[in-house]
Amino acid sequence: MAFSPQFLDDIRSRVALNEIVARHVRLTRQ
Repeated sequence: MAFSPQFLDDIRSRVALNEIVARHVRLTRQ
């Protein structure tokens, strides 16, 4: 199975966004 570089970049950017949002939510809840 081969993934295109664009597809991998899209996944990486989404994962990064999810991490940022999760951190922000944790900080806000405290």
